Amino acid sequence: MPLCLSQDADSDALLDRDPFALLVGMLLDQQFPMERAFAGPALLAQRLGRNELDPRELASYDPAALVEIFRGPPAVHRYPGSMAGRVQAAALPPEESDGVGLAYLADVFVVDDARGHGVGTALVQAMIDDGPGADFRWMLHTADAHGLYRRFGFAEPDTTYLERPGKHAPVSEA
Repeated sequence: MPLCLSQDADSDALLDRDPFALLVGMLLDQQFPMERAFAGPALLAQRLGRNELDPRELASYDPAALVEIFRGPPAVHRYPGSMAGRVQAAALPPEESDGVGLAYLADVFVVDDARGHGVGTALVQAMIDDGPGADFRWMLHTADAHGLYRRFGFAEPDTTYLERPGKHAPVSEA
């Protein structure tokens, strides 16, 4: 089932064929309208003169120049400086990091009309198993859909995991 996240056929096609673009869209989906966040990778690729996003190119890009590309207009994200840095950090090859890939998932939201059609499963599959995060250690917070996430290998944390909840986000007693 093709992804339909940006409400733009060309942007969604990029998300379908380029796992790194999908990861970038998910990264941009913070404090920003979802459709614009998932259209961001196509806008970035267009400004770079590419059909797909090359993580190696982004990792080696001049950080100040990348911020300017993110600024637009239109801006790729409402926080172009911080998001350009986060995208560039996500593009770093493992040999330039500590070698530990870590990712966080705060539940996948699927609108009521699309539920039961495999959309949530396809999104998690693209992110967790098929994308550049396939070898990551994933952390997850979810109120429901535990069965879905267990199919992708999620389980209760071991004794090495601690968490400090926010004042307005208490940890469930369940």
